[in-house]
Formats: sequence, structure tokens, C-alpha cells
Amino acid sequence: MKNIITVLSVITAAAMALYSCSNKADNSITVLTDEVKTGAVSVKGDTVCTFPDTVLADMAWMTGDRYAVCRTQTGWTGLSASQWAFQVYDTRTMQRVSRFLHAGNGPYEVLMPSAYAVGDTMYVMDIQKSNLFTVPLNKAAEGMPASKWIRQIPYKFMTMKAVTYKGQILSLNPYWFEDKSTGVSNGEAKLFYSDGDIIPYGDDKIFSGNCFQGHLLTNPDKGTVVYIENSYPLVEFYDDSLRLVRSVIGPDDIKPKYLNDGSYLFLAEYYGSVYVSACCDDSYIYLRYDDDISPEPLITTEMVNGVPTMSTRSKKYTEEAKDMLILVLDWEGDLQGSYRLEGLKDCSAISSGGDGLIYASVKDKNTDQLSILRYKLF
Repeated sequence: MKNIITVLSVITAAAMALYSCSNKADNSITVLTDEVKTGAVSVKGDTVCTFPDTVLADMAWMTGDRYAVCRTQTGWTGLSASQWAFQVYDTRTMQRVSRFLHAGNGPYEVLMPSAYAVGDTMYVMDIQKSNLFTVPLNKAAEGMPASKWIRQIPYKFMTMKAVTYKGQILSLNPYWFEDKSTGVSNGEAKLFYSDGDIIPYGDDKIFSGNCFQGHLLTNPDKGTVVYIENSYPLVEFYDDSLRLVRSVIGPDDIKPKYLNDGSYLFLAEYYGSVYVSACCDDSYIYLRYDDDISPEPLITTEMVNGVPTMSTRSKKYTEEAKDMLILVLDWEGDLQGSYRLEGLKDCSAISSGGDGLIYASVKDKNTDQLSILRYKLF
């Protein structure tokens, strides 16, 4: 059944990942072919652990080869008053060893957190409170007070994704967009630096935060910032000055369509996330590429009585779906290989164990229990 969502709900709760590409940058472009799909190497995995049904988590990231950081599963309203946002488990004993970021409005507390890992750092964004937390994963199991090892960074700007980079906050610009079909040319930079107080964009332009989101990965030692679009095939490599130096596109020709109501951009047609998740280590970038994109839009938006109105439907993975595809790039943007994770159709997160080892957190479709699987790609 389709759910009809009005413009207010779209802005506050259903911001999906889309963005439109500008061709103005003078950069090197690499085009991937279908060989990355048809020639992918099949890799068998093994189970690290399966959590008991008392662990109410929807995704997990491994830290080292023993501990798992689990994000508490929440509803649309976020955490309840008694919950911790994250709990750390010993995967060998299935005992909880620590927890951090309690629900609430105080220091080191969150209301509706989103989380993602970049190398050995987890980032937690609480958009409601405009706080970014940096969590060193190698300390997550120590159980000491959060203020000893977690950094809380308040910010005054709007953004869909933020990380830290060489002492600054690096973020996506919610007012960047360049797309001829919608008539939008905001003239803004896609990425920006801030100290948390600086707001380096003009908010009198078309808001694109509903349609421009993706993944940010960084490697300060190599002076490289990577943006991964998750609504169509695009990976961009930037230098320290946020100059675009290389783009990787393909293998599929997928692009959403947009609706411009004069103030906000919406998804007129959206077929699903292509780069669903990403992780990295010092040497490689691991990208989960979905080549089972829906032939029918998962999201459509049209004007109804002058109001942008959205229809949504869920994507279903079947037994006939292809095994999950992982693309591996180095930090220069060169393809290192493509791999199929045998028997795995979907996952909630991936994390890197270094040197070609990745972990996938998976929820059983029948029991709803969370497991962590391990794959040695090379």
C-alpha cells in the first residue's frame, strides 16, 4: 500500500538521498562498465555472531575483531527516555561491555541520532539538537565516561552529513544544486568547511536537502575527501581545498527526476539507492552497489492542489535477487576489484577490518535478529 505524505512530512521525516550532478568541474572521469557486475568474484562469508532477541539493534559496526558497536533500533520519534543510543558487545561472550549517548537533552545525550563510520571513527549526528559526536571505535569497549573519549561538537548550520577533517567540520551543503531540468542553479559549493559557527552558504535559494545526500569518506594522510552519491552512480574525489579532481561513474545509467516547487526540491521519481552504504580503511574504499534497482519508482512526488505530495513503496528483496555487490577503489579512484557476497542480498551496514576484510550487519527477515557476517575479499 502506498503512503501519502504531505510537504511538511517530507521535509522533516522523509528526506531521501538524492542529488544532481554538475558538469562544470574540470576533472578526470572514469566510467565503470558492466564487467564490474558480470565479472565480480564470489566470496563466501562466515558468521561472527548472532545477537539474542533481547538486543534491540538495527545495525552494528565491528571494532577490531572482537567488539561490535550496536545502534539501538528506534521508531519515527527517536529514542525513548530510558534508552541508550549505542551498546557495545563482546561478540565472543555476547556480553554487553559498555554503552554511550543516552537519550535526553543534556551533554553527551541525543534525541534522534544517525550514525556512520569513516575508518576507525564513528560519527553520530543529532540533527534535532545540531550536535556532531566523534567516537573513536577503538575505545568504545572501554566503558569509561563518554566525556573522556567522545567529542561533542555543536554546529549552527544545516547539513545532511558531516565529518571532521584536519580540525574542521566538513559537510554537505543543503543549498547546493545544479540541474537544468528543474531550472535550479544555486551557484553554491557542494562541500564546505566550518568551525561550527560559520554558515558558509546562502539560505535564500532553493533548498536541496531532500534531494542531495550521500556518504562522506576522508583520508587526511592522503589529503583526500570522497563524496559518494547514493541515488545514482557517482563517486567524487576532492583534494584538501575541496577541488574536484576525479569522478567515477557507471556502470548503470540511473538518474532520478526532481520537482521544484519554488522553495524546495522533491523527488519526482526515485528508483532506489545505488550506493547504499560505504566504509573505508587506510588503503581502500568499499562501496555496496545495488544492481537490483527497482524498475518502478519507489518514490514519486506530484503537485496536488498546489502542495507537493509524495507516494512511497518499499523495495522487496527476493530469493532471486543477486548476491550483494561490493566495489573496491583505492584513494586515487582506481578500481581494485568487484565482489559478490555469497548468499547475502541485503544488509544494514558494512565496516572495514582492514586489508580486504569487511563485516556486514544483517537482520534476519523472519526472526528480526541481528547478525554480523565476515568476508575476506582479498
